[in-house]
Amino acid sequence: PNVKADEDYNSDADCAKILAEENGFNHREVVITPDTFMERWDDSIYYMEQPVYNPSMSMYCHTNKFLSENNVVVTLAGDMGDEILAGYPKYWKMKNPEWLKKQIGKTKIESWDDVLKLWLNRIKRPLNLTDNPVSDNVLLEEFKKCYSGELWNPNDPIGSHMALDCVAQVPEEMFSRNDKYGMAYSMEGRFPLATKIFMNYCFSMHTDLKLGRDKNDTKILIKTAYKRRLPIQIIKK
Repeated sequence: PNVKADEDYNSDADCAKILAEENGFNHREVVITPDTFMERWDDSIYYMEQPVYNPSMSMYCHTNKFLSENNVVVTLAGDMGDEILAGYPKYWKMKNPEWLKKQIGKTKIESWDDVLKLWLNRIKRPLNLTDNPVSDNVLLEEFKKCYSGELWNPNDPIGSHMALDCVAQVPEEMFSRNDKYGMAYSMEGRFPLATKIFMNYCFSMHTDLKLGRDKNDTKILIKTAYKRRLPIQIIKK
């Protein structure tokens, strides 16, 4: 736990500790080690009940078990916050013509098909490793059957991609993982940022209001709203 890696190791835990100490919260850290990861591996696969994988699954599973053993029955999670408030650096990349050119062959997002092509790039690689790779066009047409252009907003293409993340990735990956691991240990999860009223409110604002002036500046609305309420280490994170 004391080793610092280049990839922002444990920064969320560090910020949580700072917040807890400043406010006198009853704060307990769940330490994850390589041994912990392996011990919980089989359970993390078993409880998902479907062939999905994420490097964090074993850690999520262990944390839920720890919470249950300490008499927690309801958990709160910030899932969907990044998707509706532009928290990921990838949303900034979508403003970069050169990056888009490499991703979808054009310098700007001009249609719902472009949004889908950009989104599908995240899952194309494993499909291309098969003996009979699925062509991009087939993959696109199949995906369009699931997600038609109702989410497309020509005045906010990046916002359209964020909306697709909300209906495609969040429920299938994040909500499912939280719910199944919670139920495995008799707990229920709550997602306050995913309420329809708050989602609609956030999507009523253009993405430009949520992104700052450079690629490291995200979640501007939250940072502005809580500037004098949260520790500066969290605001600048």
